Parts: sequence; structure tokens; C-alpha cells
Amino acid sequence: MRRCVGRKVCAARSFGSGLGLGLPAMLVTLCVAVATIVGAGGIVAAAAAAATAGSAASSGTASGQIVIRMYSGMDKTHTIFEQYLRMYEKLHPNVKVENLGYEWDVNKLTTLFVAGNAPDIIQHGTGYILDLYREGFIAPVPAAFAARLTEAWYPVFNLALTYEGRLIGVPAENTVSGLWYNNDVLAEAGIASLPRNFDELEKVGAKLAKFAADGRLQRAALVEQGEWWSFNHFGWVTFKALGGRIFDQQGKLVLDGQPLRDLLAIVPRWIGPQGFMRQGWNDQLVRFFKGEIGMGFGYLWWARQIQNNYKGDYLKAFGVGVFPQGPGGEYGALHYAHAYAVNKFSKHQDEAWKLLEWLVLQPVEGITPLGHSLAPNSLPVIRADFNTSVYDVYRPWMAGFISNLQYAWTGSQFRIYGLDADNVDFANAIWQVRDGKVSPAQAIADLVQKVQNKINEFQAAKKK
Repeated sequence: MRRCVGRKVCAARSFGSGLGLGLPAMLVTLCVAVATIVGAGGIVAAAAAAATAGSAASSGTASGQIVIRMYSGMDKTHTIFEQYLRMYEKLHPNVKVENLGYEWDVNKLTTLFVAGNAPDIIQHGTGYILDLYREGFIAPVPAAFAARLTEAWYPVFNLALTYEGRLIGVPAENTVSGLWYNNDVLAEAGIASLPRNFDELEKVGAKLAKFAADGRLQRAALVEQGEWWSFNHFGWVTFKALGGRIFDQQGKLVLDGQPLRDLLAIVPRWIGPQGFMRQGWNDQLVRFFKGEIGMGFGYLWWARQIQNNYKGDYLKAFGVGVFPQGPGGEYGALHYAHAYAVNKFSKHQDEAWKLLEWLVLQPVEGITPLGHSLAPNSLPVIRADFNTSVYDVYRPWMAGFISNLQYAWTGSQFRIYGLDADNVDFANAIWQVRDGKVSPAQAIADLVQKVQNKINEFQAAKKK
């Protein structure tokens, strides 16, 4: 499973699962040849026929043994997960699990589904899983399994993995934004607690920020990674805390309201020349990891960077809290995840679901196999797993991130409209206003138009 262990890895990661957004259009291209033979309405049926033939050839043996092929998201170097797969095989002698590792290229995966060669189980971003389900390639989670899952998991997954009332995937990781802080830096400035709202954030920022005689900021109060995807997440979180909404209850786009105007008035000031916030890995962010800066907007994977850079008791020095409230008292956070899904045309659907149910819900010596495999790089999917000792290494920090889950939007929850987190470009709108390239009004108009274009493109592709 991919983990954000450094800048290059994270830059390539599919935050918000945006890779799959063009799936309807992609299918139009991939299926032209198939449609010529069987007709457009028969594409999924043709894929089903191909899948049945492929399953007969590759998913069983002469002895009748069932072979489940899966992109688990974890290759064979992930020994804990591999050991659990082998344990499952011992518990079910008629089943063999072929771990194919991972395939993140959605063009390759989509081609496999269209050709009928996709494995029984895949793992990918929740948005792409939703796309595959909508296009008829993914089976919904069986009702009994879905009921057990929703009873045991964190409720944010209801937003991430529900489509038209059906649960369509099984969570494979759990990540959410949070506000990191350094206790020592805050204490030195006489700050007893994290800022609770934006007014307090600005006052704390003024206390912590240090400027040189020529007006240059020498030490920021708040840092974030500075890459487009991370700052866009910051935009989402701040927009939500300001009371922002993307759609109203009737599904109408309502992005261009007062919260967006407030976002483009507030954040450019925070990151401007006289602001308290800075972005970038090589300078400011590394200084936070070393314990020199008071606050950082980030993720659980920062834990490894702090552990590697800080010379002291890092668990005592650092903590994680919720992002401050906006003026209306609302909190903001952004959640993203990967999920497992079962190929609708798998010859062994029932066995695939049994495997996933065991991995995700069946405790082995007190913890689920997936929960054990995720620790300590991801929050657990199942709430009870957090009580086990394997999560002790970063427990205080994880508890802080878990407190953000209740306030989170998730990157794929607007997929029904053709959008995910990557398609609402708060980051560039903020940067352009800060740099004086456009007015706030023009930035809003441009952003809303791009979002509307994406919605229109999605609707047009669905009709094809």
C-alpha cells in the first residue's frame, strides 16, 4: 500500500482519487472496437463474457482449488499482510490467494475491466472505485457484510463509499488532515492551548511569527507542505470551516457564496508577505519537523518525518488537534482513503467477499488483519482496532487525527456530480489573488466556471 513517506511519494499520490474522474470518457475510447462488434449496449455484457472465460482459465485448478487474484495495495515485501493471507489459506485449504501487489494506473485497470481480465479484487482510491461501480464493473457489498462494516467503522466512510444508497467498497486505509503543533514552541511564546477559532489563530500567528528588520519573515507560525495538492486540501478545510458548501440539497452548484469570498480575503493575507503562514518543504516544513516552528497543517505520515528529524522526546513535544473553527463555529477537515472492491464478473465473488470480511472484520489475537497491516502508517478502519497495542507507537497523535474525522468532508463524496477534491482548485485561486494576478471576483468566476465545466463534461460523458 502506498504511504506518504517523503515529498516525491506524496507528490505522486492520488489525493482525492482524482485519477479516475475521466472514466466515462475513457471507456468511450477503449470500447469503440468492442461496440463495433457487439453494440454500445453490449460492452459490459461482452466484458462479462470475457471475464467468465478468463476466470475459467485462471481462477481454478484441476483439483478444484479456488484462486482469488487481488490487487491488495501491498506487495509481498509487506510481510505482515502476506502472513495473514497465508493464514487465511490454512484456514480455508480450498482457497489460494494470489497477491498481485498494486496497480495504480487507471488506464491499465480500466483496460483490464473492459477486456474481462481484471482480478477478483482490486484496491484503489475511493473515487475510482465509485466510477467503476457506476459503469457496471464493481459489485455492491453484500447487505450482511455492509451492516457489519457500518457498525464497526468510522462514519466518514459512509460519505466516501456509498453510492445511491449502496455500499460499494471496503475501506483499505484511513487518512485525514489535522493541525500539528509543538508544545515547546507554543509554551515559549506564552500560548497555553491551540487556537480555537480563526480570530485566535491570527493572534497566535502574530505571537509566533518572527520578522527581520527588513520585514522578511524569519520564522513562520504555521506551515504546510506547499505542493498544489496539499495547499488545495488546506483550501478545502478552510472553506468548510467558513461554512462553505459545494452543492445545495437540490444538487445546485452554490460554490460562489460568501464563504468563498471570505476564503479569498483571509488566506491570501495569511500567506502574504506580512502573513504568519508559509509553505514549502525544504525550509519551513523541515524546520517544523525539527521543532523550530509552532504549528503545521498536515497528515499522519508527518510522524515519520518528525521521528527522523527531532532530537528529543517527539511524542511529548508534538501533538495533533482539530483545525480552528470558522466565524460560524464550524470545523473543517478533509478525509481521503483507498478501498477494496470486488469485480462484478468474478467467478468467485462469494469467496472474495469472505476473504475481505475476514481481513477487515475478523480479529486475530485482538486485532483485525487489515488493522494490524495498516499500523502505524494509517489510522485504523475499524474503531476497535485503535484500542490494540500495535497503535501505541503514535497513539496520542492518532487520537488527534481521529478527532478530526467527525468534521471531515471526504475527497470522493461529490463524485455523484462528477467532482472530487482535485477538481475544485482553491489553491491556484488563492495564490493568484495573493500575487495580484487576478481580483478575488475574477478568481471566483474562473473557479466556478472550471467546476461547472467539469460537471458538464461528466454529464456529457455519462450520456455517451
